[in-house]
Amino acid sequence: MDAMSGFVPERESEFTGLKGTLLKYTGCTYALVIASQFIEALALSVGDATGALFAASRVVFVAAFVAYPAGACIARAMRSGKHV
Repeated sequence: MDAMSGFVPERESEFTGLKGTLLKYTGCTYALVIASQFIEALALSVGDATGALFAASRVVFVAAFVAYPAGACIARAMRSGKHV
């Protein structure tokens, strides 16, 4: 196996560049949208806290589209030494 490693170049990650950014954003958004749907389903089955759970579902749904870009912006600022 070690003899072959000299001939085979190291593979680039598929999570680099624009494609990687889009894949990460899509994955983050998808996971949070699904979470908001679970919260909404829970709100339909619970009697007392329905209003609060519907509100939480809406907040998570909006956060689905804002969380990854905001996190990336904060991480970039932290790496460059500028604190947000």
